[in-house]
Amino acid sequence: MIGLGTNTLLRLLVKDDEQQLRKLMAALESISDVEPVVVNVVVVQEAVWVMTKVLGFSKSRVVTLLQDLLDQDDLLVVPKSAVRQAVQGWAAGKAEFADYLIGELNAQSGCRTTLTFDTKPAQHPTFTRVV
Repeated sequence: MIGLGTNTLLRLLVKDDEQQLRKLMAALESISDVEPVVVNVVVVQEAVWVMTKVLGFSKSRVVTLLQDLLDQDDLLVVPKSAVRQAVQGWAAGKAEFADYLIGELNAQSGCRTTLTFDTKPAQHPTFTRVV
């Protein structure tokens, strides 16, 4: 398996540097036929942070980019189901993407709930607010 780092995932999603994107696409074409290309959950979270906080993308734009990423057959997002659930929660909710991702990862690890002091994530069923 080969992993993607945050900067390479951003090139793939944002397509903001044509030269780097061409190089990345050539590398992926030669690799993906032989072995899976993995995008781990930390890379996804970092990319969301960069797109929303640094590049100023709207939530709806980032949600669309993430949904497109999750639908690609040539990339293995791990854990895919937690990321997909987090994207759905974030699209409908008011907390940060990271909150939904934490809740989903904990739930899939067997946690009954995730404790939080924050009111926004506490509205999601994976959280319980500490009062």
